[in-house]
Amino acid sequence: MPPLVRLSEIADSDAALSYAGLTYPTYQPLLLGLRGDARRLAVGAEHAGQPVGLALAVLGENEKHDAPSAEIVSLFVAKSHRGQGIGGSLLAEIERRMAAAGVRNAAITYPSGERPTAGIERMLARQGWSTPKPRMHLLRLGPDTHRTVRQAKWLAPRPLPEGCSLFPWTTLSDEERDELLDEQRRSPWFPAYISPFREAQLEDESTSLGLRYRGRVSGWMVTHRIQPDVLRYTSLFVRPEVPGRGVGLHLLREAITRHLDTAPDARRSTLGVAAGNPVWGFLQRRLMPVAEVESLVTTMTANKQLLGG
Repeated sequence: MPPLVRLSEIADSDAALSYAGLTYPTYQPLLLGLRGDARRLAVGAEHAGQPVGLALAVLGENEKHDAPSAEIVSLFVAKSHRGQGIGGSLLAEIERRMAAAGVRNAAITYPSGERPTAGIERMLARQGWSTPKPRMHLLRLGPDTHRTVRQAKWLAPRPLPEGCSLFPWTTLSDEERDELLDEQRRSPWFPAYISPFREAQLEDESTSLGLRYRGRVSGWMVTHRIQPDVLRYTSLFVRPEVPGRGVGLHLLREAITRHLDTAPDARRSTLGVAAGNPVWGFLQRRLMPVAEVESLVTTMTANKQLLGG
């Protein structure tokens, strides 16, 4: 790394604002401290007084709840400063700071198929990270999808299995919320990245849905308005004990219908589906042929045990 590049933790909002252009819009609220539901750790690289690189992580509990875990969600170096070792230095520094915070298990997520991908994967290998694996398929749909998807036969209403009912997620009671969180703390039953309680300040009221089975909260389809004209289908989950096939697709179908009917200004949408989830096959067969696909990206993830944690 060039000797004139300085690394430092980004702690205050003024400093964070100067680095906002070095991460994706999705993560700018996290960087700026606007996500009250998340603890973040940010390390910046500065050259001649100008921000040139950023590593951004979100901290949380691991599944055993005996130490914090962390996920590096953004690692970026300005094009003019790539190939100088800044990315590797940022990664090493944020690892050191995560370990100092007690983190034992760290993950990193990044998009594949972009030019820096090979460089990122070589850097991860050099620094002892696991072999990256696919994590999520991210689909961005354009405004013309509003017109074409209405004609799809699979969007027609279907009955739910007996004992199931939908409800607006915003009407979830405090008691139900506490019960779900207590159950998750005792014995995790859904992955943290599909928690329905993340980014609550961005939640879209008209399209976020919950599922009850025999009176018990057993699933959800939570969406977020990440930009005035963009709705993100963020978190879809159904408990395995809910009977019948396609209940998750029913939630997705109902959210799409409500999106078309109640949020016409959000003409663009994004969806994220975990690699290996059968819903992805459905989207490829049924949604993508009738949608305006603006982009399709698969994110990769790697892990590392931090010995200092």
